[in-house]
Amino acid sequence: MRKEYELAINDYSKSLKLNPENLSVLYARVNTYLDAGNLEMAISDYSEIIDKKPSFSDIYFDRAYANIRLEKYEEAKVDFESQLEITPKDFKSLANLINIKKKLELFNEASADYQKIVTEFPNQPNLHILFNNWASLYREIEKPEEAFVKINKALKLKKNYDIGHFNRAGIYLELNDEKKRTF
Repeated sequence: MRKEYELAINDYSKSLKLNPENLSVLYARVNTYLDAGNLEMAISDYSEIIDKKPSFSDIYFDRAYANIRLEKYEEAKVDFESQLEITPKDFKSLANLINIKKKLELFNEASADYQKIVTEFPNQPNLHILFNNWASLYREIEKPEEAFVKINKALKLKKNYDIGHFNRAGIYLELNDEKKRTF
């Protein structure tokens, strides 16, 4: 069955002309724009929702994802930060903000956010993945000693973590190269 995005968008638009304050209809149109791949219009509708009700659940997070799909990382960063102002203990927003900061090469900020997230969410079931990603950040900025500490923390949390062992193998090689360069 082929979805009729254009027809749905037209009806949502008619409904909004009759009742412009109906945010549920506006949000439904956003989702239809996303499904149809019209990210610019989705972002426009997200912005309209934010203008009308900035506390709308996860709205900044959602707009950040549309911005990421358009590779508008600065805009996504601002949206994740705005989402965290509304919901400061939002794990998914903070985790995604870290990824955006890495993309923007804001490595010190990303590292500080890793510290924040592991401190604020010590019982997160996938904490080992965060430590692995933190180690990868240190590898990217050529700090193998710090990477080694973080990857060992990941493997302490989950001993049979295959990606962790793979990452640590690369760190061992980098540490060896580092020692060779100092002689």
